[in-house]
Amino acid sequence: MEKKKQNITRLIASAVLGIKLSAEEQKILDDWLKNNTRNQRVFEEVQTLRDADEILELERKGYPLHMATRVLQQIEENQKHSKHYWIKWISGVAAVLAVTIFILTWSHDKSIKQPLAQSESTEQIVPGKVEAILTLANGEKLHITDTTNIEILHNKLVTSDSTTYNTLTVPPAGEFFYTLSDGTQVWINSDSELQFPANFETSKRQVKLRGEAFFNVTHNQQRPFVVSLSEGDITVYGTRFNVSNYEDSDLSAVLVEGCIGFCSKHGDSVLLNPSEQMIYKEDKDEISVKKVDTELYTSWINHRFVFKEQTLEEIMTTLSRWYGFSVRFADKDVRSIRLSGRLNRYDDIRVLLYSYEEVANIHFDIQGREIIISQKDK
Repeated sequence: MEKKKQNITRLIASAVLGIKLSAEEQKILDDWLKNNTRNQRVFEEVQTLRDADEILELERKGYPLHMATRVLQQIEENQKHSKHYWIKWISGVAAVLAVTIFILTWSHDKSIKQPLAQSESTEQIVPGKVEAILTLANGEKLHITDTTNIEILHNKLVTSDSTTYNTLTVPPAGEFFYTLSDGTQVWINSDSELQFPANFETSKRQVKLRGEAFFNVTHNQQRPFVVSLSEGDITVYGTRFNVSNYEDSDLSAVLVEGCIGFCSKHGDSVLLNPSEQMIYKEDKDEISVKKVDTELYTSWINHRFVFKEQTLEEIMTTLSRWYGFSVRFADKDVRSIRLSGRLNRYDDIRVLLYSYEEVANIHFDIQGREIIISQKDK
């Protein structure tokens, strides 16, 4: 009975958030709704909660499991006169909605283990921090943190000309924000490197990137802004976009506003419009473009992780760069499980992992700075 309830809970949550159900799943949900009027009332109440954007408001006030608790408290306060039957149902669905986690490759449900605990080790998995190494054109290295006086650093750069480059290196478990001499803002993600001159030349503004960065480029029609990558160049005139070219993945550019053009080293080129993503497969010299939800690729600059129907392997790769851990899959099949979810970048990673354990039939074993992922016993 409990297994059936958990399944219905996920189906209601998926339906309310617009995640497409299979024909079999839709029939299960329809039959449940037709069973009695109390079930229909549960579904209507959850829809009302979602339509009011109450969950999104709660998300801004706290991380996922806290959100779930607050949703449940709110429902109970508003519905004290209601029958316990459907309050209990709504509570279960609201918890799923609040953490916004949905498994798309369903496994059999088993008993849920206790919240994750880290092993007794001197090393712990903690969020990253503001940190970078600035290597000046003359070879001098400066360690930068959130308490560093950026104005002092900028004064050190002005002695360089437009043909010599300084380098900002952000380590794994780090992030850094910097404003270039033309006013362009750059958010540099973990395990990334940005090379830039102290002052741009008159004909164009050029920087070099390895890793991931979000650019808010100051408009200047006469001086195009160029992001040079190992795979080619991205040219812009004034726009907002995200670029990622980590070594373990294909080059990706996502445009939020304006227009950008990419030209590969082999001469192939493409223009992007807002809400489009360009993916370049260098080994095949192949460019593809598709419409995307830009929040999935830019939420990190607002200190959030947002995942939607991504494989567990992709999710853990992204998380590992920020939290600085290694991951090992004890069962290879769990790599391809698709999940969604949200997490504040400065929250305990166990918040998200425990939520995944609840719905995905998997287990995370945290051993120091390594996370071992396995499928729960069948």
